[in-house]
Amino acid sequence: MSPLATSRAAISLIRLSRPHNLVITLLGVVVGASIAEPGVFRSVQGLLIASAPPILVAAGGYIVNDYYDIDIDRRSKPWRPLAKGDIEPAHALIASIVFMILGFLAALLISSPLLALFVAVNAILTYAYSWRLKRTGFLGNICVSILSANSILYGGLFYAMESSRNPQWFFEIAVPWVYAFAMSLSREIVKGIEDIAGDSVHGVKTLAVSRGYRYASLTASLILAFLLSIVWIPIMIRYSIAYLALAIISTTIFLVSAIRITISRDISTAVRRASSARSISKLSLLLGTIAFLAWALQ
Repeated sequence: MSPLATSRAAISLIRLSRPHNLVITLLGVVVGASIAEPGVFRSVQGLLIASAPPILVAAGGYIVNDYYDIDIDRRSKPWRPLAKGDIEPAHALIASIVFMILGFLAALLISSPLLALFVAVNAILTYAYSWRLKRTGFLGNICVSILSANSILYGGLFYAMESSRNPQWFFEIAVPWVYAFAMSLSREIVKGIEDIAGDSVHGVKTLAVSRGYRYASLTASLILAFLLSIVWIPIMIRYSIAYLALAIISTTIFLVSAIRITISRDISTAVRRASSARSISKLSLLLGTIAFLAWALQ
């Protein structure tokens, strides 16, 4: 392989790993860690090291997802590195597996065997999602949403197993976990609307394919409306005006974008609005994670 091809492949792997999403994974770990151990920021280096396993597994998961979606992406997202041919599919698959194994080994090295097992189970489910579960539609959506929220649980488990000074950490961590799960589930449903053309051809049974884009977008909207209705509950545990403001904003902007899909007059408009809503959901996830970080630090 020439230096130019090697460089192109390396850049493609970085793009496939979705660094912007890995930042959210990192922040999720920080949220969980901050709840279990209030003094976690006394060692930022230690916190970054602790975050390595879920970040490596997530990076591998994003890469293997594109590997198994290559035919769908050739139709729906031809600019993606694998669909475009910027990197060999076999190389991407090997890289994804290596990342996941490194994530497990890192967990084994820096934490307890029990937490390493938790990382291993998440890595296996991440691979299984792209390989098989994604094709099941809503069940796959639930699976990947749990995996996304588990970065928060991992952060809590890591520090709780070390020396947690918050005996209520597990109950408190359920609050941001549920928020992250519901937000991710809504995002996955919306992504199914955006990819409806490719998914229908390749037998991916998303809500958009099986029940139509209006049913799917309405489901996502109802989940987000439910989140908005309970956004005040966390301040009964810890009061944070920063949390409340950011949580309301993050949920509302995603909810509005999902409602716009529901009222679309045709499928092409719905797909275009779903693409916009998917982009907005990234901002919502980021703002929501920052909201809970502000909440956890109170």
